[in-house]
Amino acid sequence: MERLLAWLEQRDWDEGATLIADLVAAAAATRHGVLPVVDGDGALIGVVSHHALREAILSRSDLDAVIVAADLAESVDALSPRDSLRHALAVMNARGLDALPVVETNGASFRVTGLPGRSDVLRVYEQALSHAIKPRNPPATFSCRRRSSSLSRLSR
Repeated sequence: MERLLAWLEQRDWDEGATLIADLVAAAAATRHGVLPVVDGDGALIGVVSHHALREAILSRSDLDAVIVAADLAESVDALSPRDSLRHALAVMNARGLDALPVVETNGASFRVTGLPGRSDVLRVYEQALSHAIKPRNPPATFSCRRRSSSLSRLSR
């Protein structure tokens, strides 16, 4: 996510002016299967999935120079910083997405503050489960030491 945010901050954005080539570069900078699309004020327009980007690339035409990210973006129910991981996973499953943007509101302004993915949510769940299910008594271990005298007698 840090690489993607750094890449986004380096861009000179005109509202809606992110071309397909820019989306390909952004997709290469993230491990997520979706890219958030924001307007000039940083408000979420939607997300572009790698699938939609692939389809746009495969259907190359004279329109490539004028197709922008906002044209490919699909509306999405963004997460709030207060949403549970369970809710995030449920929305990802319902929409078939592997990541969702987190949008923070500050009065009338909305800002994308994160992009947690399915693997992030599952990793946190796994950590929580491993802490909750720590055994009280460690399991018994068995020694597999070889007895050289026994082995030498058997080989005779």
